[in-house]
Amino acid sequence: MCLYSIILVSIDWTYHWGESGSTVDTVLTVILFIEAVLFGMFTTAVSGGQTMATLCDRNAIELKRYGPPGKWTPYRTWMPNVATMCGRGSKLLWLIPCVSPRIPDPVPPTDLDASQVV
Repeated sequence: MCLYSIILVSIDWTYHWGESGSTVDTVLTVILFIEAVLFGMFTTAVSGGQTMATLCDRNAIELKRYGPPGKWTPYRTWMPNVATMCGRGSKLLWLIPCVSPRIPDPVPPTDLDASQVV
């Protein structure tokens, strides 16, 4: 979404450069551009941290505190970590998040009345 905003603002500035427009339009496009860049930097940082935490089996705080996985903790490769996060199904289904998990059957009702349960 932020890339889309940056492209739109860039196209607007490229094709309408030098035209006399209102000051409000210029200020709003500058604010939109700054907001899109900041949002893009934030999402890149968060997704990079999450990716590294998944691939390394530790987040940045755990790496700083305990160091890399070694003799005291078992080392896992990146594939079991991603399988734990995305599910144990087919690897192609990892790219399609619309697949719903199997919901267990409901527990059959009992003959207890609500007043009997303490």
